[in-house]
Amino acid sequence: MSTVSRCLALPELKDAVVLAGEGGLARIVRMAHVVDIPEVGPWICPELLLLTTGHGRGEDADEWIQLIEELDEHQVAGVLIAFGRYVNQLPASVLEAADRLNFPLIRLPWALPFIRVSEAVHRLIIDEQAEVVTSIEQIQTQMARAALSARTISDLIVRLSRLAHLKMALHDDAEILVAGPAHLSGTVKTIPVPLERGVHYSLRVEDNGMTPLADYAALVLGLFLLREQVRARTEAKLQSSLVNTLLRHESLEDPELVERARLLGFHTESLHALLALGLPTLSQENELSRQWVDNVSRAEQLLVAGLKDFSPLITTRHNCLVAILTPPAAKDVDRCNQGLAKFFRDFPQSSGILTDPIATTELAAMYDVVENLLPLAPKGRVHPLSRLIFPQIIASLPGDLMESYWAATWGRLSSASLQESLAMLAQHHGHIQEAAQQLGIHRNTLRHRIEQIEQILKRPLTPEFLNELTLSWIWSQTRISGKTRI
Repeated sequence: MSTVSRCLALPELKDAVVLAGEGGLARIVRMAHVVDIPEVGPWICPELLLLTTGHGRGEDADEWIQLIEELDEHQVAGVLIAFGRYVNQLPASVLEAADRLNFPLIRLPWALPFIRVSEAVHRLIIDEQAEVVTSIEQIQTQMARAALSARTISDLIVRLSRLAHLKMALHDDAEILVAGPAHLSGTVKTIPVPLERGVHYSLRVEDNGMTPLADYAALVLGLFLLREQVRARTEAKLQSSLVNTLLRHESLEDPELVERARLLGFHTESLHALLALGLPTLSQENELSRQWVDNVSRAEQLLVAGLKDFSPLITTRHNCLVAILTPPAAKDVDRCNQGLAKFFRDFPQSSGILTDPIATTELAAMYDVVENLLPLAPKGRVHPLSRLIFPQIIASLPGDLMESYWAATWGRLSSASLQESLAMLAQHHGHIQEAAQQLGIHRNTLRHRIEQIEQILKRPLTPEFLNELTLSWIWSQTRISGKTRI
């Protein structure tokens, strides 16, 4: 920026002499103007370099001191006085007043026309402004390039801060810090970040006067976030389309499928693991409802965030989330559970099954098995398929025989309370006290229900019979894909 000191360095002012107020030579100069009337108030403004002949004031100390104080109060940059006709010397008290206020008093030779001075000063100001504009344009170009190369919003904030020499932080509409330092000092300016309707971010910067750069930084951030949103949505659609295709037993020779896989970095010739997460809480919601959409979106976000190190391809099918994972991380069930801890906190009734790495051509068949087994998996964590092998064997039992057995046992219990009591008794291996506590009823009530069940089935509930009933119940669970008969 132009200052009094820089103006004095102009060739036109080589004969200028600073009489007093050297401490104010760093004052900003925005314009130069001649004011030679007694009442200067209406004719001055901040950052003005005032030129005067001293006409009407002569060498009157009081006049000059009053003028200096008034000019300083209006934040005038300084006074250039043409000595020779009206002023030849200023009293010491005037110089002392200027020094006290750090207000520059500068002597010019009478022979130097004011027009040359004002022209030179204004040319300096214009040239410097042009440099600033050029510099801003260059920085803005660098900001745009930073947005193209930045990998994360935090990375972009750091780059923009460095380019603009501004400390800045990005906050969302809940006033939560997204990126940047937690605390900014001094005067803080808040700039809305332009985004699509319904999404609100704000950029907070330490205000140093470089408003164009701060405003442009907000624009760049908005474009970056919009690009990331579009990319995320496009990738999600590609992922969903690819995974659904793989799970529909469709041919892998389809050029469109191969192209989608290539875009997502998915290699069809490699082994992959299949992860399915049940979402039973969504089964009762209308798939067109806003709540259903929000819950699915939330579940997908938690899945992606929890398994980001696994490079998952995900989709939503029926009442479960399906992810295809790349080995070797795909075999690490413990890491899956650690990453999905927040998912299971939000969806505690969900359960997950992770397969061993398999060929791409086997994904569809394996999904059918996993989908049937999901209702049997204990809630609140991911389980390796290998530990659910017994239910898998049960699922392969002859359907006709198992249906007949079901009809002759469970099917004859029309009362929901009797079915629930029998299931709990079987789960606790015939221990009445434990089953009653789990059901929240008195043990005598459970004994009465057992008598009713035995009368209906015409068989005592021996340990052997309970084992048969348990086997039948597990089989029924694998056949109903998430809906139980009890």
